Amino acid sequence: MVCLFIRDPIRENILLRYTVKSPLPEEININETTCVAAEVIKSSKVARINVVGNNPLFNPLVDCCTGVIVKRLLCLPIYDADTSRVFGCIHIVNKSRNDLFSEIDEIFGMLYADQASLLITSCMRYDGMCLHATMLQHLLEASTAVFSVIPDPDSLVSTRPLQPEQILTTIETLAREILKCPNTRAFLVSDFAGLPPGELVLLEHVNKAKALSLQACI
Repeated sequence: MVCLFIRDPIRENILLRYTVKSPLPEEININETTCVAAEVIKSSKVARINVVGNNPLFNPLVDCCTGVIVKRLLCLPIYDADTSRVFGCIHIVNKSRNDLFSEIDEIFGMLYADQASLLITSCMRYDGMCLHATMLQHLLEASTAVFSVIPDPDSLVSTRPLQPEQILTTIETLAREILKCPNTRAFLVSDFAGLPPGELVLLEHVNKAKALSLQACI
């Protein structure tokens, strides 16, 4: 059996565990538990454990696979092919005929981990490029949406007044939808809202304006 552990790209304390029996990754909080996987990623060293019961780092709830009794374990770090940073590890569990893991197994295991590293790194780079391409497309669409609420000063038939509230509300909505911000707010200098100077106006989604003093905003 083989288990794959990948460090979460956002949450440093979370490891994502993949097995052939888990269609979705399982989250492991390394701040709340000790395990061989976390130690290998931290130390960047191979762990060859032929008697798991004698190893204080072995955690049967983490360093194992469903339906498999772990007797021996070979844990190999996975390096980023571009930065050489360890971002995960591979568990190779047990051997046929109950043999011990040897130095030869460790060498072949490191070659196997290098191949897996190239594949996983390529997949991660591809996902990143797709994400950036999607973001660029949304930003281009956002620019069109913002310009659609700005009156054209060169048009003779344009009679719409400039409405900063509508423009900033559109920007705020786009920020929520494109940047996936759970909460966004847009502010406007009070002069443009017909209020006394020296204030900031909070523009809400319902186009209601609430004056806030500059000192309070700071």
